[in-house]
Amino acid sequence: MSFRPADETTFIHQPLNIQKSCWVEGDYITDAFKEFSQIKQKFLAYDKSQNLVFLADSDFSLQMTQDQYPDLKFHNTSEF
Repeated sequence: MSFRPADETTFIHQPLNIQKSCWVEGDYITDAFKEFSQIKQKFLAYDKSQNLVFLADSDFSLQMTQDQYPDLKFHNTSEF
């Protein structure tokens, strides 16, 4: 019998096909950012400095996202 803590959390790992990552900069309290973070939730992560990173599955997807959310800035490096 193995021991499992009562507060154990279950994680589901799913592979993602990522072509490009970009750091996201924007006003986190705007409706546009809230919509972006909800719709693109599967493709968002945080780096070791807790900066938001968008993981694009294609160059086309990145371009469409940039066009759809012009108030957000997408950076190719974390030094922005």
